Amino acid sequence: MELLDQADLDVKILEVKDLAEHRKGFVVERPQNFSYQPGQYMLIELVEDYGTPFSLASSPTEEVLKFATVIRDGSPLKEEMDAKEPGDHFIVSGPSGEFIYEEKGKKIGLIAGGIGVTPFIGILQYLTDNGLDTRATLLYSCKTPQSTAFKEELAELSARNNNIEVVYTMTEDPSYEGHRGRIDRKFVRTHVPDYEERTWYAAGPPSLVQSINRMLRGQLLLRDIKLEVFSGY
Repeated sequence: MELLDQADLDVKILEVKDLAEHRKGFVVERPQNFSYQPGQYMLIELVEDYGTPFSLASSPTEEVLKFATVIRDGSPLKEEMDAKEPGDHFIVSGPSGEFIYEEKGKKIGLIAGGIGVTPFIGILQYLTDNGLDTRATLLYSCKTPQSTAFKEELAELSARNNNIEVVYTMTEDPSYEGHRGRIDRKFVRTHVPDYEERTWYAAGPPSLVQSINRMLRGQLLLRDIKLEVFSGY
């Protein structure tokens, strides 16, 4: 956990969503003057004087803040979050982080593992709301379709924005009729033929992010890469 070093802000929970199996999303009030950039995270205080980082699934263009988490049995933190209902409150602070979408290029590649997709929802929302012509391809790896969060949101965004493409792959469902297996260099080359022209972003569990970083740098010889590790999920 990370020690809070910014002003604590009390926010009311507006909506709680079941995003997928053991995945829950929260919509909370956006405090006045809470400014952030797409891809950043905020801290949520459930243990006094300490905050836990949660990537923002919302865009700075929205009037609310959104985030998501994996709910696990045996975790006091997650059990407390699971008990939250609309009308309850969180203490938030921030924003923080350098995993930020920068409008320096017209093409980006996004690689997400599990709940690591969260910041990409905000980035894609930002592109869409601002009518930017940035081409974005999201390669999204999950264990099963049942554990895949934000499917409805991604379908809506790609329907609204022709520059967004989403490619799913499942690693633990042999019956899945789409792509199966992990994201490797062949997968990238197949689905993003112009991969060398893109700025790359990868987010997810430590093992996935490390593997993706090695693949992008060592095998595809890319250097324009941003990484965000999701620990403790």
